[in-house]
Amino acid sequence: MYPTIVRVGSLAVRSYGVALAAAVLVTVWLVEREAKRNGIEGYKVFDLAVVILLVSIAGARVMYGIQHWSDYRHDPLRLVMVWEGGLIFLGGLIPGIVVGLIYLKLKGIWFLRDTIALYLPIGIAITRVGCFLNGCCFGKPTDCPIGVRFPPSSVAGSEFLGMKIHPTQLYSVAAALIIFVVLKAARRARPKEGTLFWGFLALYSGFRFGVDWLRYYEPVAYYSSLTINQWISIIVAFMSVAWLVRAYFFHK
Repeated sequence: MYPTIVRVGSLAVRSYGVALAAAVLVTVWLVEREAKRNGIEGYKVFDLAVVILLVSIAGARVMYGIQHWSDYRHDPLRLVMVWEGGLIFLGGLIPGIVVGLIYLKLKGIWFLRDTIALYLPIGIAITRVGCFLNGCCFGKPTDCPIGVRFPPSSVAGSEFLGMKIHPTQLYSVAAALIIFVVLKAARRARPKEGTLFWGFLALYSGFRFGVDWLRYYEPVAYYSSLTINQWISIIVAFMSVAWLVRAYFFHK
């Protein structure tokens, strides 16, 4: 794995940071390109991206801090040091979506939510490549042929030294790309407004619930027999499916 791409003195360019930046730029470019076709100024998409990015990073960091409060209770200011690592994806995704929807409503470009939902899986896939290179968000030990041995210098390798583990990061890449293909195909059928948005949430939360059985977590990440992320996924999936059922079976 390559957690650090290049180092110049004390400055290190980390693969996860590069992947995250690439994910944001690619997603924004795709959404902005389509927005312009609909007569929407590009700066509105850029402003939205900045807002969502800041809120998502803050939310992901706060959720990590809550789950690892024992590491920060004596020095809470360390929570702002995001470069140290420690982000929980769903902790950033949910508030990012909520704030993004509020922005779209206020700016009168509500319909863009489906466009964003369509291309968001591309950004997720790129980000998860960064997770793989960084050696974070890894899985449990496995004897499967697709298992990966991470180097001892990575978090995954130090946790399971010399052992093959599930490359859950790559599972996430594959799932995100499949979701993109499904949503792309669904859009050709000209679905009702909001279908792609809620469809994305339903598909991704369903995948996330499943892959968490293979992911490694510290005990603090569990609530009852499920991870906190699985409980969040259940709630999001229920809301999404309820909207889709109502829209297509009970709403004329």
